Amino acid sequence: MTYAYATTNLLSGLAVGSFGWASGLNDATRSRLNDVRMSSRYVNGSPVTTVTLIIDLGSAVASTGVAILNSNVATSALAPTLRIRGATNSIFTTGVVTAKAASTLNTSAPYNKDHVLQYASITKQYLELLWTFTGTATNFAVGELWAFNAQTQLTRKSIYGGGEDEEIYSSSVDFYNGGNRSYFLGGPVRTQRLPFSDLSLTERLELATMWRATRGPVSPFLWIDSYEATDTAAAATEQSVIYGKLAVPAFTWKEQDYQLFDPGELIIRSLGREVGS
Repeated sequence: MTYAYATTNLLSGLAVGSFGWASGLNDATRSRLNDVRMSSRYVNGSPVTTVTLIIDLGSAVASTGVAILNSNVATSALAPTLRIRGATNSIFTTGVVTAKAASTLNTSAPYNKDHVLQYASITKQYLELLWTFTGTATNFAVGELWAFNAQTQLTRKSIYGGGEDEEIYSSSVDFYNGGNRSYFLGGPVRTQRLPFSDLSLTERLELATMWRATRGPVSPFLWIDSYEATDTAAAATEQSVIYGKLAVPAFTWKEQDYQLFDPGELIIRSLGREVGS
């Protein structure tokens, strides 16, 4: 599978009334679902075995995927699944299509915090997200929702030598008696490091286009490890996503050989999570 990315959130600018929870609080905190941050989360404190969210896009809009970011429900004890449907009316009786069948969410840390489900393009005004649990979920929380259309694919994967950081944020105090006390603040914050080499001119321009689209380290975007839009349900390995920024202030490249280019290392760093997450 190829890498992919998306720079435009179809949910950006929607009012709180566009998010209708059938099993949750419908209050002003719904604004946290599309405030461009993961650190402020919508929380439904009621114990639930299923959670349904219906999103009104305002008009028929084409979409090819949804990312659920900084969620707390993907634990092995709950074995959560997520299904995505589209329809032309809010009660889902007209023009109903299943964009992605119930997919078992990845419960392995740190990939259990953020998930992406991709599908063949549908054009609908309403999207329905249905979470189902084998047990009872309490304090169901989501930091950000991101729907997108026509995610851009990259032709080449990175070469060997890449890796990933998983960082925990803390505050540490040293005492004169030699003791130390540390306070957990938040995390994990993921950083992917992807080296590229021997790219063609076209492949080099693909990376440059992504860098320009995000304005380097300025605009947050979705980085999708595996483009997949045809499977009925999403496998765990196809759900990995980072909502973050490029930690690359300048796009540089060298011509290592005739028409073979080395743009160096691509660094993608997740946005921060709330204190204590």
